[in-house]
This record gives sequence, structure tokens and C-alpha cells, in this order.
Amino acid sequence: MRSSSLIFFGTENFSTFALSGLIKAKWDIECVVTKPDKQAGRGKKIRENPVKQMAQKYKIPVIEFTDTEKFENEIANLHSNLAVLSSFGKIISENTINKFSKGIINIHPSLLPKYRGPSPIESVILNGDKKTGVSIMKITNKMDAGPIYAQETIELKKDETKPALYEILAKKGTELLLKSLPLINNGQIKPKEQNHDKATYTTLIHKRDGKINWNRSCIDIERQIRAYLGWPGSYTKINNVDVIITKAYAVPSKEPGVKAGEITIVPQINALSISTSDGSVWVQRIKPFGRNEMTSAEFIRGYLK
Repeated sequence: MRSSSLIFFGTENFSTFALSGLIKAKWDIECVVTKPDKQAGRGKKIRENPVKQMAQKYKIPVIEFTDTEKFENEIANLHSNLAVLSSFGKIISENTINKFSKGIINIHPSLLPKYRGPSPIESVILNGDKKTGVSIMKITNKMDAGPIYAQETIELKKDETKPALYEILAKKGTELLLKSLPLINNGQIKPKEQNHDKATYTTLIHKRDGKINWNRSCIDIERQIRAYLGWPGSYTKINNVDVIITKAYAVPSKEPGVKAGEITIVPQINALSISTSDGSVWVQRIKPFGRNEMTSAEFIRGYLK
């Protein structure tokens, strides 16, 4: 059995940071486990995910996870007793967990036990948190409830978008993993149990969640625009044009009598202002469906005049 070898589980762009880091650190990666190829785009062409592409580039064997029983048979003869998991997107069976005597080590982009579940990065932005972080934990059969080896805190400026914070946490998570993994592999550190009484949970985000409700507060809407940038996007209709708002800022106001969702043009900066329950959102950048992103001023010239 190869004491320094491991199996890597991952699918999303977030996973590629950890996989790249492990490759550069010269870990012996016995194979990569990832979700199957899927159709994408208007042409429904089969597209390989970025983890599979990276594995193939470095000639690392790939197993596509389609069925738990089939997968357990496929890994039965693999030798590694350690695994790393990052944004895999599939439930790991107890049999698979038990195969790895040194554990399956997960990078989770939150300060566990806060924000267990599938959308911790979005939740941090939506809730206006002052800090977040990454946790290196051991996988158990309960979601994100395993004991923790290491954590690192990151202070937030409160203007982060999801793509920007995603990259920050992916890089920090990889750095912390590479520091922790040799110690875990050699048995030099033991994980500490989470305080389960303080656990909070996130939910899966759907396309419908991106629809802007202008009856909410301007601060909540501005956070939503940052949290959902990329996908699902924060979308609405302006002058019967379907648009995604990609950048904006909140302008709270105590002035009563403005109807939520009412659109005006701020003449001094030639920008859109959309009223909310407690003020307005001033739109800086906007993307009509099927078109390129543009400034608010460009949208006004092209669609409102």
C-alpha cells in the first residue's frame, strides 16, 4: 500500500484549485473520481468538467461516478488509504468512507459548523457576514458534520461577489489543505468534533431564486446581486426587457410613498434607479438576455430612449 498516495474526488471549478495544488506538491494521485460528462450549451454538446480535463492533462486515471454500487466495485482494488474531496457534488456512501483508513478529507468553504450544505459562499454574502473562512474536515455519513482538522478565517469587505469570494476561498482552502495533509497522513494531528448545537444549514439554489423581489430592502437586493452573480443571476424586467443586473449599490431612504419596482433615471449620472421597500437600488451594470453586459447609461440609450 502506497502511504503517500490518495484518491481525489471533485467536479467543479472550485475543485481544480485543490487538484492543481496536490499535483504541484507531488502527491501520488492514484485516480480522480468525478461526475460524468454532461450536455451543455444550445447545441447540447457533451462537455467534460474541468476536473476531468485536468486529470487527463496530467495522465491521472479517471473514474466517473454514475452509480454507488458500481463505483464501490470500481475502487475495490485501489490501494490508497487516504482521499481528498472538494466540490464533488455526490453523496459518499458509508462503505466508501470506511474504505479509507486515514479518511476522506474535505475542503469546505465556511467556518463550520456554520453554513453546512451546498451554498455556503452565497449564504455568507446574502446574510452580510463580516467574516467567513475555510474548514479542513473529515467526511462522515452526515452532511458536513465531520470533525475538523484546521480552519482559517477571512475578513470580508462586504463588497465581494460570488465569483471573487469563490476564488479566494478555493485558494485559501488549497493552502490550508497542503499544510494539513502531511500531518493528517502521518497521524500527527487529530480532528476536533464540531459543536453540533451551533450548526446552521444552507439550501440548494435554484434558477427561480434569482428573480428580484423589489418589495425587499435595497440592502438585501444588492447582496443578492453579488451573491448570485454568474448563476442563477439576479433578473427582472425593465421596460418589458428581460435583464440580469450584475452590479448595483443600495441607496436607503426614509421617504415614503414610492412604489417598489418603480424605475427612474438619475440624470446627473445617467443611471437607472429602481425603488425598493426602503429606498432604491442604483444599477451600475446590466445584461439584457442574450446580449453583452453593459453600463446602465448604455442600457438607457439603447432601450429606454
